[in-house]
Amino acid sequence: MLRDIVRAIEKEVSPVGQEIVPCIKALDRVAARTVKAGRNLPPFPVSALDGFACRGGGKEFVVKAWLSPGEKSVLHLKAGEAVFVPTGAEIPASTLFAPVEHVREDGGAILVETLTDARKIWKKGYWIRKGDGVVTGGTRIRPRTMELLALAGLKEIAVFRKPRVSILSTGNELKKGIVVNSNQYLLAGLVERDGGEVAHMAVAGDDKEEIGEALLRMTGTNILLLTGGTAKGKKDVTRSSLQACGATLLLDALPIVPGKTMTFGKLDRTPFFILPGNPRALRPLYEVFIKPCLFKLAGRIDKMQIGKARVPAEIEGETDRIHLIPVALSACKDPHITALYVDEPDAFIILERGTKRVRAGEEARIQWTDA
Repeated sequence: MLRDIVRAIEKEVSPVGQEIVPCIKALDRVAARTVKAGRNLPPFPVSALDGFACRGGGKEFVVKAWLSPGEKSVLHLKAGEAVFVPTGAEIPASTLFAPVEHVREDGGAILVETLTDARKIWKKGYWIRKGDGVVTGGTRIRPRTMELLALAGLKEIAVFRKPRVSILSTGNELKKGIVVNSNQYLLAGLVERDGGEVAHMAVAGDDKEEIGEALLRMTGTNILLLTGGTAKGKKDVTRSSLQACGATLLLDALPIVPGKTMTFGKLDRTPFFILPGNPRALRPLYEVFIKPCLFKLAGRIDKMQIGKARVPAEIEGETDRIHLIPVALSACKDPHITALYVDEPDAFIILERGTKRVRAGEEARIQWTDA
């Protein structure tokens, strides 16, 4: 089963550590622990409008004070007296409230056109309540989360460090510029999208010594991604180059299409993937295997989502292989597959071994992880 392969990879990685960052710089970082609000805000009921709190009847009032935003009223007004209450200050008890647009100032007094109580109040804890969840550990910090962190009074937050990723492309055709190294750009974009940090990028020819030297320059990284040299020809030396550096191959010759030549292993304690150079294979392998691995390194708790959707055309597969088919999904409430073998997939059809055919209109198993 595909899930067994993913689990075997995930168990070899763990979060890379934590650091403290200013909340204003925390967007898209992964919270290292669950945070709850330690206070109510506002701390007491406050006005949602600028206006005057007036005691008694009539239309003319003497203004005794001007409150400031966030100020709690301690005034005891007499009949015929008023106090200015800005947005965010407490309205004194036993008063009628007149918004500023209903009031004309006249020296130290005000004239109220019509004195009817027009107060609008934000109750205690309207913005955030003590004990409310601000962010769950292992989840990304969104703009709304940053707002809640501010409301909770936090200036800093513990986040997981970004995994440092090194990308090594191999192949004489890439080194000589005969073939454009688009795979490196694709992988860099995917890594950055998913919360990683590209620490090193390099190109090496089909030479064990050259590949070994490139790997030495990539020390201190949290995960290695290598492309090319995965076949069985004489120039395909990526596996043997890693083994010469002391690497252990943990998963190899997997029953996967595309990407049966993908290899997963460890170089010292650093996990690595050797990926085929075919761009059509690269994207499915990244999304299904590398992305969950990167999420775990980054401390994210996102898991693969599994569901079913109807296919628009018949799909056939080899029964001894697991097939990964990138698809586009509709955005409706009951999603269905709108296209197969797309370049920018929303999900992947997973045809497990033993499945020969899925006919048009039948349901197929799909899975995805949130970006």
